[in-house]
Amino acid sequence: MTTPQPEPARGNDGSSAPDGFLSGIPQQIGQAVAAAVAQVLQQVPMRVQQLKCATCVLARAQWAAAHAADIKAAGERMAEALAAFPPDHPIRQQADLVAFLPPHLHPGAGPESMPPVQDGAVMTAGTIVCPAHIPGIPQAGGGRREFLIANGSLSATMLAEMARR
Repeated sequence: MTTPQPEPARGNDGSSAPDGFLSGIPQQIGQAVAAAVAQVLQQVPMRVQQLKCATCVLARAQWAAAHAADIKAAGERMAEALAAFPPDHPIRQQADLVAFLPPHLHPGAGPESMPPVQDGAVMTAGTIVCPAHIPGIPQAGGGRREFLIANGSLSATMLAEMARR
């Protein structure tokens, strides 16, 4: 005499899977894919570049336009100095044009010095500004500075031209 084999559990629709078993599969697959993507993304280095203050960038563009001849001469002096080094010498990657500018144009040297370009901190009226250029906040030296709020894509030359008016 043979022992009767138990019949497999069947769902209401006659399938061999119990009720509710297949309904969780899509969710489990989605969770597995999400976990795999998260694991891969953790291993990929991401670099997000900080946006710069629009007012600082404008000031730098105006300064560069006003001192174009000095910047060109500094570039020529830098090229002459670097010509003495072989092409693969590390000093070529470390060379900085600022070192070849006249001393009165070096950052922090005085009223004609190269203005700094700070990281943006907030966006106001569509323009990213640093803490020193937030409209309405009194600036060093007293009073309130006027700001050019640029909307749209304008070149540095265009912005410098508009600021001179």
